Amino acid sequence: SRPERFCQGAKFIAEEEWQAYDAALKKKAALSINDIKDVDSALRALGESLYYSGNIVLGNSAEVAGSDMCANATYVLDSHEVYDSKYIAYSHGVRYCESMFGCSTPAECTFSIKNFISRKSARCFEVFLTHFSSDCYYAANMEGCIECMFSFNQRSKSHMIGNLQLSREQYARLKNKLQEDIRETLRAKKEVPTIFELVGGKTDNSGAAARRASGKAAGAPAVSLPFENRRGTPEYAEIARAFGEVTEVVLGKALENIDEYGGWLLDKSNQVIRVKSAISEKGVYVAGWPYFKPIAGVAVQFDEALELGKKSISLEDAESLALQNASEKLMRIKFTTPETMSGRNLGMLDCGVYFTSSYCYRNSSSVDSKYCAYSLWPRESEHCFGCYFLFSSSFCLRCHNSSFLTRCFEVNHSKSCTDSYFCHNCENVY
Repeated sequence: SRPERFCQGAKFIAEEEWQAYDAALKKKAALSINDIKDVDSALRALGESLYYSGNIVLGNSAEVAGSDMCANATYVLDSHEVYDSKYIAYSHGVRYCESMFGCSTPAECTFSIKNFISRKSARCFEVFLTHFSSDCYYAANMEGCIECMFSFNQRSKSHMIGNLQLSREQYARLKNKLQEDIRETLRAKKEVPTIFELVGGKTDNSGAAARRASGKAAGAPAVSLPFENRRGTPEYAEIARAFGEVTEVVLGKALENIDEYGGWLLDKSNQVIRVKSAISEKGVYVAGWPYFKPIAGVAVQFDEALELGKKSISLEDAESLALQNASEKLMRIKFTTPETMSGRNLGMLDCGVYFTSSYCYRNSSSVDSKYCAYSLWPRESEHCFGCYFLFSSSFCLRCHNSSFLTRCFEVNHSKSCTDSYFCHNCENVY
């Protein structure tokens, strides 16, 4: 998974080859004191012995094929980063899920296809940032919604098409027609437009008054904005203090001025960015997920999105809605936001997506975490900096694709490790 994260020229073995690799390594002479006096010496001594592993399957897993970095996963096909889940195919970053296909970074979801960054949702198709919802199709920024199609920026609503409230009978009739359209398109073309293409696709300036006022067409390139200076704020002081604590514990001496290490902590490909709202001068935080790129130019702030959610298409447009004309029919309502926040949060700075977290800084996503910065999706973790897909861990620096780590540095694709440095594909190591 993610080969660009490994060094150029890296060598790999399959997970099932690790015992033979281990036996061959033990036949070689042990490292001397001089070989381990510093990192460069250790690397030179190990030389040709360093291999990365693919097909990593950890914990209580079974029936995993064509997949990498799976822990406590069963019946998984052609996927990577699957944790505590079952019946998963062609998916990535799946946590506590069942029966998910073509999904990326869902958590606690079931029976869905093409579900992106959603939590506790069921029976959804082509949705993103759709939480605590069910039976939604082509929807974004929804929470607590049931039976909604081609709708955006709604809270606790049901039986909507194009943000238009319908009776149960009207909705059922139009839903059947739209489902048939989706099925037949899939049968004929083996694909349908994605929710990101629908939202970010090229449109003209007709439609919503907000678009006319801004003079900006959907689909236009995003305008990047600098981050605000957070130094001097109480929240920044708390986060900087935590960074000093972690570096002192892990590296033996506290480092100061966390922003000076930002480039090292998180590579640019996963860094949260700040862009100009499509309808105002305000800044919008866009998490470092690659599928957010098509919508960055039409993104709006979280509060702006909820206001835009009051707009809807007409009943006439709802009656004639189809996949082929959806982008045009939805033009005045399909602004949405890549920002989302839920639960009780405190001291969050420059973050894109967060749930019940506190004192996090420039994270793309934070879930049930605290004192984390320059990271993408720490979940149930604390005091973690420069981490990517790190779950149930604490006091970690630059650790990736792992769970249950404590006081670790540069550890990836591992599980249940403590006081470990520069480790890959390890389990129960300390």
